[in-house]
Amino acid sequence: MKLLLLILLGLTLVVTSNIVEITNENYAMLASDHALLLKFYAPWCGHCQKLAPKYEEVATHLKTREDIIVGEVDCTKSKALCTKHKVKGYPTIQLHSDSNSYTYRGPRESLHIGQWTVQMLLPFDEPLNRHIIEPTVSVMLLVEGYDPEVHAAVETVSKRYFGSIPVFIASLKDFEQYPEIDISEVTPGSVINVRDGKVTVWDMNESLDTFFNRNALSRFPVIGHHNYDILSRKRYMAMVAVDIDDKDYIADVYEQLKQLPEAFFNDFSVGVISVKEHAGYVRQFNTQFPAVIVFKQKSHDRWIQFTPEPDDVIEYIQNVKAGKVESTSGPKTSLIGHLRRVLMQHPVMVIGITCLVFIVLISIVLLTSSKYVKEGEEELDENKPLVLEGTEEEVKEMLQEEAENLPEIANLSGEEEEEEVVEDKKND
Repeated sequence: MKLLLLILLGLTLVVTSNIVEITNENYAMLASDHALLLKFYAPWCGHCQKLAPKYEEVATHLKTREDIIVGEVDCTKSKALCTKHKVKGYPTIQLHSDSNSYTYRGPRESLHIGQWTVQMLLPFDEPLNRHIIEPTVSVMLLVEGYDPEVHAAVETVSKRYFGSIPVFIASLKDFEQYPEIDISEVTPGSVINVRDGKVTVWDMNESLDTFFNRNALSRFPVIGHHNYDILSRKRYMAMVAVDIDDKDYIADVYEQLKQLPEAFFNDFSVGVISVKEHAGYVRQFNTQFPAVIVFKQKSHDRWIQFTPEPDDVIEYIQNVKAGKVESTSGPKTSLIGHLRRVLMQHPVMVIGITCLVFIVLISIVLLTSSKYVKEGEEELDENKPLVLEGTEEEVKEMLQEEAENLPEIANLSGEEEEEEVVEDKKND
């Protein structure tokens, strides 16, 4: 009876689920006329299992939206689809709309995922006059008088940086409330970046994506799921781990960072990370705070320094970049970290290689064993009874000769032994 109830409960859950299973076969058909919110997962993934009920809440919240399908892709079954969309870890959440795909990098909470999905699908027409340009925030602006193609391009690229950089439509009149911002080079239809009170105009000879990437972040942003990916794209990334409520310390570091030349930030990103919100993460590197943690992305080297004074932060990161500080993580640690990442990101490949190595070893053992068995058989063949060939009379003669020789050999041996004994007695 209990088993029957469990089966019925399971069937009820399947029926009431608002999540659609997306496969290699049905993806193209569903994506042709819907936006797809997709969770790429593997059944064995613990983080995926933890996300499952929250993702079900997202599907329930969005079920009234006829333009959105909330789906999930089992990467152990639909490997081609996961490979096509460059899924490198589980779970990965992506929004696919109008042949574009956007990866969600925020908190794995139903409210955040749902809001992100809805906002990503909103039309790109938020005016600047409803907002205030904060001095510590980088803002992208599309000035009125733009070409429709430029508008479409900005809308597409901006969604790749959603959550990292706000993008608004602005008019030249909007800047009247910001007399400290110099807009002398801004013309109608321009795409501009306003950061730290300075204006940078997009040169159309540069790709729009490069322009966004170069100016997406302020000098000293708060690091989180939404911008970690962008920060880590540069050669070095420095995280200042501090209590986020220590406003004076953060403000002092920010003021000193503003004094550094622009070229310094071409390959160096700097951000502040909360030791409260991300305690588990930062404490694996250091236990004294405030501290600065610097990563070199390609080599996976890192540098860690306790920095009780804001001056210590600037001095330390400059010394790291100048090569004056020895890395606190060696090649061995980096190799182990690399192997761990490969195992986590490509478990199927690792299992396949392991099985292949196991098969090769077994084959070598079997081949070696069969060689010894064959040699043993050959030795046994050498001990086979002698086969005498010839006529019956010839065989009889040969056997008779053998029989006659055997006693003679035995007697000869006996006589020699007796003679030796007699000689020994005589000597005695």
